[in-house]
Amino acid sequence: MVKKIFCILVAIGFCSLFVNTSFAMFSAADAGTGSGQFLKMEPGARAGAMGSAYSAISDDSTAIYWNPAGLAQMKSGSICFMHALWFEEIAYDWFSVAQPVGKFGAIGLGFQYLNYASIPCFDISGNDCGSLTSYDMAASLSYAKRLGALSLGATAKYISSKLDNTATTMAYDGGLMYRFKNKRLSLGCAVQNIGGSLKYYEESIDIPMNLRFGAGYRFSKKFLVTCDVSAADGAPKYGAGAEYKHKAGEETSILIRGGYNTKGSDAGGLGGISAGLGISYKSFALDYAFVPYGKIGDTNRISLGIKY
Repeated sequence: MVKKIFCILVAIGFCSLFVNTSFAMFSAADAGTGSGQFLKMEPGARAGAMGSAYSAISDDSTAIYWNPAGLAQMKSGSICFMHALWFEEIAYDWFSVAQPVGKFGAIGLGFQYLNYASIPCFDISGNDCGSLTSYDMAASLSYAKRLGALSLGATAKYISSKLDNTATTMAYDGGLMYRFKNKRLSLGCAVQNIGGSLKYYEESIDIPMNLRFGAGYRFSKKFLVTCDVSAADGAPKYGAGAEYKHKAGEETSILIRGGYNTKGSDAGGLGGISAGLGISYKSFALDYAFVPYGKIGDTNRISLGIKY
């Protein structure tokens, strides 16, 4: 027990070490001021239910988003489909596929799409001029390599955003993941959205660069805890989550998840809290997450994962 507590303290210290240094470049006044805000919308119902604390434990194809180094942790191919119902009829969809390629490492392809439905349009005089159909999308290509206990990963992504005009750009992610010899404690860090900006008219606006640092600890095959610190054009946000796995049959498991993230706490009500359930059968996994944002509204996420 003493060793477990020590490992947890090491993990917390790892996350806290960077809060006052790496995140010093961000200001809360900058939150939401960049372009491409949809890039902060996270995939995977499992991760969403666990407080979005996933950068140190991502080991499926959604690692393309969370931390590309996690692709090197996969033991088989992985596919993920997610559909999320956001606010005001906004729909968010994610698809990813990743495959280990022997000693070469692992590769992955991800696609995210945000549909805003119809937006009412008015001219400068206030006259109704119909509606706009707007969307945001990004296509990502990732590569990861495992070097002993350390994994490295990188992602290149093509981003397209349509309001009235369409703007496009390229951006890049990089990540590290370290898994200790006991395979219980893992640490992860990732830098997302490096170098991109979107130009709709005359001015180019930077997309939200994000830093993530996380730790995960598996107490047993049944119980996992995780924590993350992240910042995207704003003050640091802290997340934590847990997952309990109950074996319901020879090849069937039920998973109960919960978490909390400070990014939703300002919305009041249940904002910040997250919860979800999962069921896995053989190589299939179906996950659900409920993530409320207080007065703003609630979000529901459903994911289907397949290992092959």
